[in-house]
Amino acid sequence: MTGDASWVPPLRAGRRPAGQALFGWLEDSRAPRLCRVTGSSGSGRTHLLAWLATGSPVDNPRTTRRVHAFLPAAGLTVRSATWLLADRLGVAAHTPVELAAALNDGRSRVVVVTDLDRAGGRLLPDQPGRIAAELLAPLLALPGLRMAVESAQGSPVGEVLGAAAPEAAVLNLDDPRWTDPDAFAAWCARLPGAPAAAAQLYPSPGLAQLAARAAGGVVVDVAAPLADRAQAVCAAWWANLPGDLQPTVRALAVTEQELPAEEWALLPGAGGAEAVRRVGTYLPPHADGISWRLNLSQLASQVATEASPADSAALVRDLAGQRSEALLGLLLRHGVGGRFLDDPDLLANADPLAVTAAFDAQADTGLLAGAWHSAGPALVTLRSASERATVLNAWLDHDRRPSESPWQTRWAYRPPGGQVRAVSLGRGPYAGRILVATDTGMHVLDEESGQETGVGPLQLPVVPASLACGADAVLIAVDSTGTLGVLPSPVPGSPNSALQVTGRAAQSLGGELTAVAVQRDEGSPALGVGDARGGVAYFTDDSHDGLRPKQPLHDGPVTALATAEARYESWLVSGGADGRVGLWGVSRRSAHPPVETRDIPITAVAASGSTDGLLVVSAWADGLVRVRRQSELGDTVLDLRLGSPVRSAAIDAGGRICLALPERVISLSVAG
Repeated sequence: MTGDASWVPPLRAGRRPAGQALFGWLEDSRAPRLCRVTGSSGSGRTHLLAWLATGSPVDNPRTTRRVHAFLPAAGLTVRSATWLLADRLGVAAHTPVELAAALNDGRSRVVVVTDLDRAGGRLLPDQPGRIAAELLAPLLALPGLRMAVESAQGSPVGEVLGAAAPEAAVLNLDDPRWTDPDAFAAWCARLPGAPAAAAQLYPSPGLAQLAARAAGGVVVDVAAPLADRAQAVCAAWWANLPGDLQPTVRALAVTEQELPAEEWALLPGAGGAEAVRRVGTYLPPHADGISWRLNLSQLASQVATEASPADSAALVRDLAGQRSEALLGLLLRHGVGGRFLDDPDLLANADPLAVTAAFDAQADTGLLAGAWHSAGPALVTLRSASERATVLNAWLDHDRRPSESPWQTRWAYRPPGGQVRAVSLGRGPYAGRILVATDTGMHVLDEESGQETGVGPLQLPVVPASLACGADAVLIAVDSTGTLGVLPSPVPGSPNSALQVTGRAAQSLGGELTAVAVQRDEGSPALGVGDARGGVAYFTDDSHDGLRPKQPLHDGPVTALATAEARYESWLVSGGADGRVGLWGVSRRSAHPPVETRDIPITAVAASGSTDGLLVVSAWADGLVRVRRQSELGDTVLDLRLGSPVRSAAIDAGGRICLALPERVISLSVAG
């Protein structure tokens, strides 16, 4: 059952045959894994693939017509391309190897990549080939993954991808088969300006748009090769442009990314807003209709031959005081912003993709570069400079600053050895402490400062995936295989009641234990557990089989568990491999509807309560963290990302949220 397809935007300039060919490739599971869309500059490669992605959303009722990720690669590096692609595919990865591992599950996925030849820009001209070889080629080897990639005719990228997928389909937009001549002519006749004869420019939409705006019109030899016609159109357009506007176009030539008019006007030599407005009547805008770049490579070359190299001093003088993301990014992409790479505030305001490229170009391994690379998967997805500043601060050990974000980092802890596996609130002799389990042992931190207290590190019987500190500081841990490990209470003469309750719970679940959680009440031995079948249970002592809701809360294993007291009820909050966050009041037979639902596995939950309601923290495998505050007046929700998936979470007595990432534990406070 495929249902009705989603709305498909109109495809103009006679490109219906090309669009039908792409849809045919997408819907045919037997078609080659790789489809290369090629052609000369101005042939509409980028526009065609963007159209395909828009008309094939991931939730398309027509299941054979879905694109799962769309990646415009202009200006990207291997690193930033990996981060963005992982985010768009709903997984977490810092490197191509991690991304390939996360996607190696046999699921059907279609990825569309545009502007690959423009990756890296002037700073890193090797990036198109490296992205193709290090990122895209390994992904093409994965079962179920298919890819449509744009590259120019004769580009080295085509050779790399052709070697990875020798049977690739190739759609060359310079081939007249893919452009209806009558529809192209009708489209040309409607272009603003003075449209040239369609036959002179067929089948290139980019040339037709430029020729229509040329002062005095353009005439080219219909019989000439397309490359010669392109050169003639660009030369005529430039020659006929009013001389006082040529410096304005030369100013635009320094940028590799599209700029809106107001930022173009700020470039050295641009001549101000009025000059930019006038040039806008001659130069077709970018596809978004509000920004400009010299899209045709022949035009960019024509302008460059008559322009002096960009004046680095002028760029710094005119742009360094700006807080425009694009203009600061322009400095970094030109390699003249290196002095800004030690300023966290400026980096947070700049285009994060340009910052990543600048660090990559300098092969910087300093502390700020390290923090940027750790936080990068989150930074490249955030639109707000204040959000980026807050995330970056979380990874800076000695340069933490307040920001305007609704959450703030209070402290961060990096263990001396091994990755962080789980965190828990302490009880008994560990009251007021955060317990941090790593590969090498358990560390005890002060919850106010994040400093080690001098206790331990303690050795747990297992490397925990779930950790709880029971009554009298009995430590209860479950590893990723479901193996239970317990450390008895360090309190002399303790009855070890939590130990006995844990034994009863393990016996009741028959070896299917996956997650544990305990009450905050110092004297209570009560224990919540989750199992491999999606069920939860609550044990108050060792003499009963425990309380359970009528139905499992999850389809598949429980992956995380928390307890809380709110509205005179004890609650279990559970996360599952099914992506849901379940909620059950232990005095009730039935569970509440899920608190959260996504199609990505839950990796951590935490909860605390009051008479107003619950505070629930949920974390998913793609790195998203959601803080939901429930109340009678309605829920408030805050989403944040830190750059890595959260493995475990806790809420301390002061309401601060402790998040365990593989590399560190971060304590943060949330407004409200």
